Amino acid sequence: MAASSAGSDGPPSVPQFNITGRLGAGTYATVYQAIRQGGSREVVAIKCVSKKSLTNTSKENLLKEIELLKTLNHPHIVRLIDFVWDANHIHLILEYCSGGDLLRFIKLRRCLSESLVRRFLQQLALALRYLHSRNVVHMDLKPQNILLTGGDSPKLKIADFGFAHHLKSDSHADQVRGSLLYMAPEIVVDRRYSPKCDLWSVGIILYECLFGRAPFASETHEDLLRKIASPEPLSVPAVQCLAGREVPLTAACQDLLTRLLQRDPRHRADHAAFFGHSFIDLDHAPSAECLEKGKSLALRAVKADSGGELEEAFRLYRLALTYLVPALHYEDSAQKKEQLRDRIYEYMSRAEYLQSEVTQGRPKRPPVAESRWNRLLELCKPDQDIMASLKEISAFNHKLSLGAHEEALALFETCCDKLLELIRKEPEGERRTLLCEVVDFNLSTAENVRKFIRSKNSEKPKAELQKALETDQEMKSEGYNCAVM
Repeated sequence: MAASSAGSDGPPSVPQFNITGRLGAGTYATVYQAIRQGGSREVVAIKCVSKKSLTNTSKENLLKEIELLKTLNHPHIVRLIDFVWDANHIHLILEYCSGGDLLRFIKLRRCLSESLVRRFLQQLALALRYLHSRNVVHMDLKPQNILLTGGDSPKLKIADFGFAHHLKSDSHADQVRGSLLYMAPEIVVDRRYSPKCDLWSVGIILYECLFGRAPFASETHEDLLRKIASPEPLSVPAVQCLAGREVPLTAACQDLLTRLLQRDPRHRADHAAFFGHSFIDLDHAPSAECLEKGKSLALRAVKADSGGELEEAFRLYRLALTYLVPALHYEDSAQKKEQLRDRIYEYMSRAEYLQSEVTQGRPKRPPVAESRWNRLLELCKPDQDIMASLKEISAFNHKLSLGAHEEALALFETCCDKLLELIRKEPEGERRTLLCEVVDFNLSTAENVRKFIRSKNSEKPKAELQKALETDQEMKSEGYNCAVM
């Protein structure tokens, strides 16, 4: 489809679109904001490439970008709407992202909180998982090529696929592709490419989000090359500075950074390890799938609740909330987001009520009297196996008194099986009666400990909701909703 070209000094003329502003310029392209003529009034970004500025290599890159973008369809990848050309230009009509790029977002805030970084990283990981399933390596991941939509819950989108390749394994190349600051060491040193190159770039982006600067940021090109080629392991700080105060990184965040920023690609995390890492937690990443899982679990919880299955309802409400809370960030509509938030509070309230019913509804067994316990110890002295199990029962109760509930439960589950087997072999008599009494009481105690642990864990969705609301507020801080011009 051909387009008519304007003079070299003014903006281009693209059929069916009115150019409204200039967003930025690169080596061989200028990007404009435009509005589609007619009813939809769709706002788009038009990347205008001057044909005469294209070298053979850049022409090949542009054609590859167009061919690849035509095949990609993902919520976190900038969409190619159409492309047109005229005698002087090739115009890529792209999805418009009003929030600018990630680099600008970082510079406005200097450092981003770990919770906000996790949200962005989840979106980036979803896009990379989609690309990886198609054997596509971006080759130029950097904050400037990661765009943000506008609104209260901006979404991240990968852009600029000019260097992207279909790549399944290691490959050698004569020329370096990508931006040096975010480039994997094996590309610079050995001219060797692999799918793991993108994961190094993700590590550098993650580092820059958390600490405000890339780890190899340098004054000169020579200094940058020296840092990249150095064999020294890259050190990951344990704390970040937010609003003038030091905030320690979580162990999961530090672990992911360390695994991504391994100079030797053989030791670097692979895609499976990256997508499955606990810091990213893709299973709970804001997405259509996450929202549907949460809704489905909530329906099952309501059904169990209506049927009087209180313990199962409590479990399902709690599980549903682990999906519904992050799904708040998926909803674009303010009205739908408010409705979902109200539903989350409703489920939380019901779960808290059921928690008290479940943990208090079953009466505890009376404790074994001290005199009967001492009598049992006296009867069991000749039997070393039983005495060893009784000592573990004592240790179980001691750990409970110290508040070490998880440790206590693990210990009890180990010794309980042994003791039940010993009771099975024990002949009828006073010793067997006392052993059964002790085991029954401690089984009841262990069940109450399990419920306590479950109820303690049920506070997590509430904490996650509070963190989600704080992250939303961080995103709305002054200076965000404004396009790069």
